[in-house]
Amino acid sequence: MYSRLLTDATALGALPAASPWECWRPGRAEGHLIGGVINRIALVQATPFAVPLDRYDGAVLFWEELGGEASYVWTYLQVLRHAGILDRISGMVVGVPRDIAGLDASPTLADIVLDALGNPRRPGPRQRRHRPRRPAPCRPGERAARTSTPSCR
Repeated sequence: MYSRLLTDATALGALPAASPWECWRPGRAEGHLIGGVINRIALVQATPFAVPLDRYDGAVLFWEELGGEASYVWTYLQVLRHAGILDRISGMVVGVPRDIAGLDASPTLADIVLDALGNPRRPGPRQRRHRPRRPAPCRPGERAARTSTPSCR
């Protein structure tokens, strides 16, 4: 599948689920994919290489993080919020952060993300439980759709 992902321009279609999803806010989001490691997404916005804000219009933002502190994740999300990015996206998919200090207590990752989103009308986020070091089988810019329901576990 990864070879086809990297070499074929056609969409892969439905992808097999390796593990269950958690739904933090029900709804439907559809749009082009944009994302990566959250600290890189946030930090690049302060450089001449910033992603133009209109690229986030209607996008499904996907991100994950490895290492650091829960407060860093909150800070990166606040940078995206203040930059106007979180107001432009149609939804969010969150990879399971690894080795983040402070996520074993309150507030939870869901609390941090939902606080940054603020807008209860925006679908998502959905947290994907996956094995570490497994690349996401999607090309940035490819269209994606996902429906979240309260019982999507």
